Amino acid sequence: MRLKPELQSAFSGGRLLILSPFEAKQKQVTAVVAAARNCFVGALADRLIVTHAVPGSRTMRLCDGRYARGKQIATCPLRRIRLWRDSRTHPNKSPLH
Repeated sequence: MRLKPELQSAFSGGRLLILSPFEAKQKQVTAVVAAARNCFVGALADRLIVTHAVPGSRTMRLCDGRYARGKQIATCPLRRIRLWRDSRTHPNKSPLH
């Protein structure tokens, strides 16, 4: 694994933890690998912040799955941040604005 020089000291000193669901030989990012990475990060996170998701997209499905497991999901529109939970009370509105 290649680390930026400014991170090397923290990693060597045990102050930086790097978690990965992949083996070291995994080099190429594919749609399957990206989906696995996103699920892994989503499972570790307390809250997700989503800047953009198209209805029916993989991002939207990931958010639906994490929300169903109790995660808070905030969206980042230009003028406000709204929790995913709030959008679910208005079925005629897209959950991400």
